[in-house]
Amino acid sequence: MTGETIAQVSGLAARIETAAVRHEVEGRGAVSTVVERYILAFLTQVTQSLVCNRHHPVGQRTARWLLATHDRVDGDSFVLTQDFLALMLGVTRPQVSNAAASLRREELIDYRRGRIWIRDRARLQAMACDCYTIIRSEFERLLARPTSNGWAVGG
Repeated sequence: MTGETIAQVSGLAARIETAAVRHEVEGRGAVSTVVERYILAFLTQVTQSLVCNRHHPVGQRTARWLLATHDRVDGDSFVLTQDFLALMLGVTRPQVSNAAASLRREELIDYRRGRIWIRDRARLQAMACDCYTIIRSEFERLLARPTSNGWAVGG
């Protein structure tokens, strides 16, 4: 593998041998369709995030990332350090600290020792840039299934 995989939040994961995935994808069945749809949605996420990181303020980008993480976990809290968030947003930790403090003052989130609590998702979404909605809409269009937080990818 030429890259590195990072698990942003804890949870269950599975590993599948490359040959098994290749066999399923080449079979052009249901697995192939899901993989192709995921690739399209993921490419939207990557390209939109690049544009977002270049053009939108850190506060909006922080809100976008917290919402996207919230979409993928059960419940309203998750472990996410400000160091990791700074790395993902391409900014310094003090910039993320300032953005998080602002979101906390507005009572949209709370945080303590690497754990984030989403307090007001609707207002947090209103604070995020449109990139969140663009990315979420593409995942929903291609792969959505309902969860307690609204949606998730897959099965």
